Amino acid sequence: MRILSILLLLVLTSCTYKRIVLRNFPNVTDYKLFPQRIIRHAEKEFKFKRSTASMALPNQNKWAFYRGGKRITRSKAPLDKYLEKSNTTALIIIRHDTILYEQYFNGYKGDSKSMHFSINKAIMSVLTSIAVKEGAFKGFDQAIGDFIPMYAEDERGAVTIGNLVNMNSGFDCNDYDDQLRFIRLYYSDRPQKFMNQRKLTTDPGDHFAYSSFTTMLLGICLEKATGKSLNEYIEEKLWKKMGTTYDASMSTFKDGTPMAWGGLTSYPIDLMKFARLMLNRGHWDREEIIPEDYINACKDRSEGKGKAWMYSKGFWLDTYNCLDEEEIQKLNFRKQRRYCDGENQMYAGGYRGQILFIDFEKELLILRLGTGNGNKNWSRSISLLGNLL
Repeated sequence: MRILSILLLLVLTSCTYKRIVLRNFPNVTDYKLFPQRIIRHAEKEFKFKRSTASMALPNQNKWAFYRGGKRITRSKAPLDKYLEKSNTTALIIIRHDTILYEQYFNGYKGDSKSMHFSINKAIMSVLTSIAVKEGAFKGFDQAIGDFIPMYAEDERGAVTIGNLVNMNSGFDCNDYDDQLRFIRLYYSDRPQKFMNQRKLTTDPGDHFAYSSFTTMLLGICLEKATGKSLNEYIEEKLWKKMGTTYDASMSTFKDGTPMAWGGLTSYPIDLMKFARLMLNRGHWDREEIIPEDYINACKDRSEGKGKAWMYSKGFWLDTYNCLDEEEIQKLNFRKQRRYCDGENQMYAGGYRGQILFIDFEKELLILRLGTGNGNKNWSRSISLLGNLL
């Protein structure tokens, strides 16, 4: 009874909390809830080659993990049924520019769009590197106070563009420590108020803390630095250059502020083209679109002050081959240690089990999208699947 009373009070006193109660946690169809700004597709479409026969994948008992880290060993379902029951909507595997496996589930098809959540952080990262190369930013050490007036006159203004990219800004908005705080921002009509309330709890650059809020700030800085809306910049610098098939879109708040942390809505095959661009070290048709040295930096597994080995510039590096089984079962990323010396694998990961996996050595790309994670750990599962192929 007390819980119901609290919920009723929240609904009656706050529009934001009312939306939280009514809509619950974010969903891949949330593009329907927010204003959308169009990102137009390429004039010349790139098409992957197709294998004459679909690849026979290993049984899920050989590569899948539950969300808690335990291996799946007794699943009797055929693979397609297993994927369907685990809320998967798309699974695509490409090697050497050839589609080896492409299947869709739960009513989704190749021309079904969805939000990709934090996969967008990887896109934001490489866009920032382009802006630095072209001089829109003076460098990664440029202060965000140059672009966000409310921070210009206090310590928050000293946070740098690099701090936002590397998740060591020091702001009090860590996704893992306070999910409700981020959900409040997600459903807010007034992001400026939320921004003004944020404080620094650590010095910029001192500590790694994964924060979608900082990526939103990065989107604001990109718009101010380039003089273009974020959707226009994505379109110009990426979407029209990598042979995309479909128009995409970027969700915004009602005031036009882009939801840069994960508001991109697009289609599976176009995400694979972004992965191909990364695999080719930022080059497309002999043009360097993303600085090659920046892609190398995205694979950097060093660690130290403000740098966690398992994350670098929008990409996760804690793939299966870098962990032992005991650590995988604990799934405590803050205490994980790395056991691999190579820098051949990375993935962009998003809420509800969106995984865009890249193996540079094998020239292998894997995409898993879904409406939820189905109680599975998809980052470990997809990276182990990649090891087996």
